[in-house]
Amino acid sequence: MFLSGLIAQNTARNPSRPFYIYARPESEEITIITHLEFGRATHRVANILRPNREAQDGEVVAIIAQSDTVLYHAIVAGLMTADLIPFPISPRNSFPGLLQLLRTTSCYRIAATCSMLEPLLAGLKTYIADVDPEFALEIQEVPFLLDAYPNLGAETENCPFQPYPTKVSTASLDDIAMYIHSSGMSARPTGCSNSGLCSVSPFILRSTFLRYLPPSAPVADVRAEAEHWEPIGAMAVPPFHIIGVWEQLVQPLAGTCVAAYPPTGALPGALPIIPSADNIFEHARMIKWRSLVTYYPHMPVLLNTWSESPTALFEGGPLPQRIGDDLVKQGLRLISAYGATEFGALSSLIPYEDDIKEWAWFRVSPLVKVRWAPQGDGTFECQILAWENHTAMVDNLDDIKGYATSDLCVNHPQKKYLWKLVGRLDEVITHSSGEKTVAHTTSAYPLIGITGAVMFERERPQAGILIETTPELQIDVHNATQLAELRNKIWPIIEEANENAPAFSRIFKEMILIASSDKPLPRAGKGTVQSQAAIILY
Repeated sequence: MFLSGLIAQNTARNPSRPFYIYARPESEEITIITHLEFGRATHRVANILRPNREAQDGEVVAIIAQSDTVLYHAIVAGLMTADLIPFPISPRNSFPGLLQLLRTTSCYRIAATCSMLEPLLAGLKTYIADVDPEFALEIQEVPFLLDAYPNLGAETENCPFQPYPTKVSTASLDDIAMYIHSSGMSARPTGCSNSGLCSVSPFILRSTFLRYLPPSAPVADVRAEAEHWEPIGAMAVPPFHIIGVWEQLVQPLAGTCVAAYPPTGALPGALPIIPSADNIFEHARMIKWRSLVTYYPHMPVLLNTWSESPTALFEGGPLPQRIGDDLVKQGLRLISAYGATEFGALSSLIPYEDDIKEWAWFRVSPLVKVRWAPQGDGTFECQILAWENHTAMVDNLDDIKGYATSDLCVNHPQKKYLWKLVGRLDEVITHSSGEKTVAHTTSAYPLIGITGAVMFERERPQAGILIETTPELQIDVHNATQLAELRNKIWPIIEEANENAPAFSRIFKEMILIASSDKPLPRAGKGTVQSQAAIILY
C-alpha cells in the first residue's frame, strides 16, 4: 500500500510540516494539522475500523460519507494502514448504481455517516433486499472527528497514541491500493481498481505550477523548494473524486500544504461546509493562499472579489471559451488540467509563459505516453499507453497494453504540442460540475410518438433533452399550454429514465424541449440523429 508507506515516512521524517491548514471564521485563527497529526489519525481510524487486524487483509470497504475533508482522507488512508482497500463513493449515485459498484468490486461493507445519510442507506438496503436478497451488506458508522483527531490542531509527540499493529508489507506497485468510481464509462458508475503505481502517479505529476518554473526545470528542483510553497486551496473539490484524492491526499504527501475548510464534525449533527464562491474567497483571504483547484461555477464570482492575481487549476469539466477569455483578461492565471479516473493525470501543469492565453489547451506531460488515433475529421482519440512510470487503471486496447479514453481532441493549429478536448466518442456530456451524463443511454428510453431525442447541456450544471415527435403529436412549440400538455404526456417515461440515473443526470420537466416542425433534427444516412449537428441547429 504505497500511500500508507509515504504517510508513515512523512510522519517520521517531517512530523512538524503542515499537512492541512484552515482558519476559523469567527476568530480567523489559523490551525495546522501536521504530518504527525494526520499520520496518527490514520492509525486511530485503522484501530477503529479493523481492531487487532481482525478478518482478512484486502477486504474492500466503501466510504459513503458527508464528512470534513480532514476526516474523510484520514478514513481513506486509515483503511490502507489497516491493509484494507478503501472505495470512496459519491452519495449522489442511484440505488442501482450503488449496487453495481458494490457487486463489481466484491464490496460487502460500507463505512458511512449513518445519521446524515439515513434515507439513502435505508433506501439502499430496501432496494438490495428486493433485487438481490442474498447480497449480505454490512453498514457501520465512520469514526468521528475527535476519534481521529483528539487533539485537533495540537497533536505533539507527547500526546497519548496507540499505533496500529503493522506487518511487513509484501505488496507491490501492481497490487490494488484503492477503488475509485467513474461515471464516464457507462450509464452507471464503474469501479476502477487503482494500483499502487496509479496511486503515486499524481505524486510524480504533482502540481508544480505554483512556482512557474521554466519547462526545462526538473521535478526535483520543485521538491527542494517545497519548504517555501504557499498552501494550495483544494476545499472546493469533493473528496470521493479522483481529483479530491490527488489534491487533498497526495499533494500534502508531495510537500504541498493543502488549505481545507475548518472541520465541523466536533459539533453534534453538523454538516460539513458546502463550497460556494463566497466561502472559498473568505478562506482564501484568511489563509492567504493564491493558488486554487476548483470547478468552473465558482470562478467568475471569485475573480470579481479577488484583488490579487491568482492561479486557478481548472479540472473536471469544460469551461466556455468566452468566460475563460474574460477571466484571463482580468488577471487570472488559468490552467486547464486533463485527466480521468481511468488513467489519472495526463496534462503538464507548468505552462509555458507564451501559452498563458492558450488556457483552453493542454500539454501532455512527458511522464505519460499518449497515442493519438485519427478519426478522419480532424479529431483524435486520446489513447494512454502503459510504461514503467505510468499505467492506466483500465486496459481496453487490443494491440497494446493501454486505455482508449473515447475523448476526442484537436491539435493546436500552430503549437503542435498543445491539445484541446472537444467531445466524446460515446457522447458523454461533461457538466460544468465535472460530473458526467451518458447521453445515449438517458435518451434511449422508448417514447411512444417520439422519432428522435438528443441530450444536451455540456458546460452546464444540469442535463436537458430535445425531443422530436411524430406529426400526430407535433405542437406549436411557442404555445405554453400545448408544451405543458406534451411534457405531461411523456413525463412518465422520463421519470423511468431518471430512476436509474444519478442526481446530476436526471432531467427536470422544464428541461424537456420540443423540436419545431420547421427545423427537423439532422440525421445521418442510416437515419440516426446527428447529435452535435442538432445541438448546433438549436
